[in-house]
Amino acid sequence: MTMYDIKRRMNFSSHLSTGAASGIITGVLVSIWESFVIVATSGELTEIWLIPYGFILYGLVCGIIGLMIGVAGSVIDRLLKIRPKLGTGFLIYFSFMFLILSFIVGRYRYFQIILGAAKGLGVLDYSILLAAVIVGTAIITFVWKIFSGLGPVRAMSGLIGACIWFVILVMVSLATAGIYGTKTVNPPGKPALASQIPGTNVILIIVDTLRHDRLSINGYTKHRTPNFDALASDAINFTTCVAQSSWTKPQIATILTSLYASSHKAMSKADILPDAIETIAEVFSQKGYYTIGIADNVNIAEAFNFQQGYDEYYFLKPEYYFHATESAFKLSLYGLVRAIRATFFANEFWPQHFYQPGEVVNDKAMALLETIKQKRFFMLIHYMDPHDPFFVHKSLGRDSYTGVGYARAANQDPPASVAGLYSDTYDGEVLYYDDMLGELVQYLKKNSLYDSTIIVLTSDHGEEFYEHNNWWHGYTLYEEGIRVALMIKPVAETFQPHIDTTMVRSLDIAPTILGLAGIDPPPSWQGENLFMRTAEPEYIFSEEELSGNDLLSVRGREWKYIKANPENGRGLKPQELYRISEDPLEKNNVAELYPEKVAELDQLLKGMKQLAAGQSVAGHETELDAVTRERLKALGYIK
Repeated sequence: MTMYDIKRRMNFSSHLSTGAASGIITGVLVSIWESFVIVATSGELTEIWLIPYGFILYGLVCGIIGLMIGVAGSVIDRLLKIRPKLGTGFLIYFSFMFLILSFIVGRYRYFQIILGAAKGLGVLDYSILLAAVIVGTAIITFVWKIFSGLGPVRAMSGLIGACIWFVILVMVSLATAGIYGTKTVNPPGKPALASQIPGTNVILIIVDTLRHDRLSINGYTKHRTPNFDALASDAINFTTCVAQSSWTKPQIATILTSLYASSHKAMSKADILPDAIETIAEVFSQKGYYTIGIADNVNIAEAFNFQQGYDEYYFLKPEYYFHATESAFKLSLYGLVRAIRATFFANEFWPQHFYQPGEVVNDKAMALLETIKQKRFFMLIHYMDPHDPFFVHKSLGRDSYTGVGYARAANQDPPASVAGLYSDTYDGEVLYYDDMLGELVQYLKKNSLYDSTIIVLTSDHGEEFYEHNNWWHGYTLYEEGIRVALMIKPVAETFQPHIDTTMVRSLDIAPTILGLAGIDPPPSWQGENLFMRTAEPEYIFSEEELSGNDLLSVRGREWKYIKANPENGRGLKPQELYRISEDPLEKNNVAELYPEKVAELDQLLKGMKQLAAGQSVAGHETELDAVTRERLKALGYIK
């Protein structure tokens, strides 16, 4: 009698080995099936590591579960004195494991592919799935009965045999992955570097979620930001720059297209940047510049068509837990394992699981600059520091993270008592990025690029720390959300550095950059060159449509008027009027005291909205895949 004799009666050790073996085999079979489904529904396999990763993930997890089931089976066997034969025991364990796992994964895939997010499964849906699984299990049982006398099949009933098959499958799939490697999609644009053209280079830096009032150059006293201050000392520092939206996608779209959100239509979570729009990168590309973009937020990734006009465009994807790849992320079991990890390590946060920190962005930017520094180029560099999660740093500079952080995705509505803690941690993130800015500037100076390059630094929006009983960004249009940093450093000796306190718009950034480079802006753009204007705008228009909030505002030197839809989810009043010349923190709503001013600004607001909407292009939405949805969820944009 051998250890693989299927007629041998089971004991405690054979219960354990058979349970584990059935789990491993079940896991491998289901992973093969689900990998096929993922490839079939994705249209193509972008990287083949999905297959070995699925084997390992499902094999290990299901093997452990099978081991525990084997323990339970041995207890039942001892109590009832069943003593089944090894072949029968394997069949019971395998059928049970396959039934459960196939049902769970099948239900998830049925829900996702056939029903989508429209509704859950009803009794009939469950019945259909359960019947399908039972029939499938019966077929497998029948096949097992026929071929159980064959050596390889008989060997699978033991743990050692199952492990051997498991290792063979993993090695074969790893070899396949090594042969085929990763299939990458070449970035859109010119096939080779543009010919060398002497002239002005341009670097546009967008720092996500940076409040203008957290920089010492703008009067902040709790800390110094020496590298921001140093750049500002070489630049024109616009201290009253007002954003046209208060969250990333519509606002960065406005920066890059010089169009209001109602015009470019990239306003909601699923909206893409329309092809019909002409971006600043497209204008530079038409003028012979080599164009490169680095994006650190999924909202401006290729998934939303923000790569328009770039010869090279890189979205720096966050890393997945347990060394998963993008396709492996789509495995059902990975979602469960990730959720378990989040439950038991809820207070452990590292930036690379949400976005790539500034040091990684710098490494990418400097590596790219090495390849193009002899060319004329336009480069967009987007940083996510200090966007939430707000990470605690043990020191300044690289490798300073502690694993402690505070994320919107983990706590959408924190108590007011943590406002100070969150705000101070945010300040630490600003200081961390200040170091990264200094690192980039030093590289530019060392490589003789600083003086000959137009450098524009701005932020897309600010952040709320319960100043108006709200958190985060994208939900209101108060000053803490729409006052942004803006520094423009021209090439050396073209403008004298100074502080400009006049009101300016993010809408004006792109035409100003083109003007400094000697290029006329497209006639469709709505902003103006800040160095060619004759006066500041009387009022600046901002808008927001997100999470049930439909907000509009106009901001002038003396007055600011905010209009909200009555059913908004933040409890905002339909009309708010602030005399910001005397009440810059917007604490005293005087709408009831000045009805004539409310009526006047409400009429102005309607006119600005109609003007922006009247110049709009056709908007388009994209269907969010699981990976994009998860990235948005990790950053708190969706629940």
